[in-house]
Amino acid sequence: MDTHLYICRFYRFAKPSFWTFFVAFLYVYAIISNAGVISMLVMQILNTGKDGINRIYNVKIALKNANKVKEATSLRGFGESDIIVNGSSFNNSVFNTKNHDDGVVVNFIRGKTYNSSRKDFLVTTRSNSNSKLYDLYNVAIPQKKVTSGLDNLYAKAIIDMQKEIPNITKGRYVSLLDLGVCDHINDEKIDMLRYFVDKANNEEELNYLLLTNNLGNLKSTVDFIKQFDFTIISESTIKEDDFKKVLSSLNYTNSRDARNLRRYYNIAKDNKECYESLSKINRILYGKSINLIQKREKSKVLVKGTDNKLRESERNAA
Repeated sequence: MDTHLYICRFYRFAKPSFWTFFVAFLYVYAIISNAGVISMLVMQILNTGKDGINRIYNVKIALKNANKVKEATSLRGFGESDIIVNGSSFNNSVFNTKNHDDGVVVNFIRGKTYNSSRKDFLVTTRSNSNSKLYDLYNVAIPQKKVTSGLDNLYAKAIIDMQKEIPNITKGRYVSLLDLGVCDHINDEKIDMLRYFVDKANNEEELNYLLLTNNLGNLKSTVDFIKQFDFTIISESTIKEDDFKKVLSSLNYTNSRDARNLRRYYNIAKDNKECYESLSKINRILYGKSINLIQKREKSKVLVKGTDNKLRESERNAA
């Protein structure tokens, strides 16, 4: 039976209060199931809008300096779902061990670009089941290591590209808490940072004060985060009050759906706490918050088609 027809018939017999709940539940469940309108890394976050209303946003996390340069292609000597740095394949390296940590990906990239003039590398996506062709990304090398948590976030963005299947929609949720992005940040350190920023007479003095008081990694943290775009997926936003009503009604069942919703909501709150800490640090140092952007123009694919040989620009990256 057509879903729309079924809902219309259901509406004729359901009580208005139950119908309101039913529609709200479908909306919430659709958000959790289909937030990934394209292949992407997604962070759910609780945030207060300018109107004072709390909403849960689904936010796409992506590296700013990562561009898809080819579609439906193949590279001689390299396969799908690979990272290619200075001509070396991650999949064929000693780094690619069974059940390796995500951070190993970043170690491989940094190791292969150490003492090198290379500023970028390549990432191949997965191929479709009916083809051996894949898409190709060109990515800027990561900044120097600050913490393992930040490296984990960077690695997630790279792995998301590796797992991408051309023309297949899929979103992958991420928890900043689970990655350890803010493990080294607390209120005491933020207060100390504010004190030294007010006390310092110039940038050189500030850097010295931060270094001698073990606060240098706070500045390095927000500088590292600037490698990423955080873009709101506007079609998947819901008011917190509406979400909590659905969650409250399902709590009695303790079903898998209820447990998934609770976890989703808890991660959204944890992400809010971490993101606000990062924004505070950025505001103290640079006078502005780290904003969630509403929309960014999609990067254009430069080349489409099969080419078994690296072009000059790709050879430089590889």
